[in-house]
Amino acid sequence: NMAKGGLAYKFDETKRARFGILPRYAKDELQMRWFELPNCFIFHN
Repeated sequence: NMAKGGLAYKFDETKRARFGILPRYAKDELQMRWFELPNCFIFHN
């Protein structure tokens, strides 16, 4: 928990990783493409 000096996120080894790609000129969220991959850690801010 961040209030106690911890991290804002937590890595859960039991979950599969997912990431989404939204085309730059997408008209709506329906154009989002989701991909699942083996368990890994991806962080982007």
